[in-house]
Amino acid sequence: MSPSARAYRSSRPPSRYFVTGLPMNEADALDIVQYAVWTVLTASAPVVLVAMAVGIGIALIQALTQIQEITLTFVPKIVAIMLVVALTGPFIGSQISAFTNVIFERIEHGF
Repeated sequence: MSPSARAYRSSRPPSRYFVTGLPMNEADALDIVQYAVWTVLTASAPVVLVAMAVGIGIALIQALTQIQEITLTFVPKIVAIMLVVALTGPFIGSQISAFTNVIFERIEHGF
């Protein structure tokens, strides 16, 4: 055995540290991707919906008053988004935490 192969073999942890569950298949990967996309949608939905509602409201006011100032929409949207993030922060965090826990449990116990 060459010295580099011996060094590689001695640097690897023993096999008892590796998960001995079943290997991951296509259905498991698809399930994880589906859950990840659903987590992103549910975590970002409150912010996106409020930004959309504020944008439509400001656009309606601009159309009614004929004030065509482009920068007028930015400040109300930023304030609304900051308020929504502050109010729904625990919900967003719990969604991401639940996803992370599911992934770590699957890694720990096998697929």
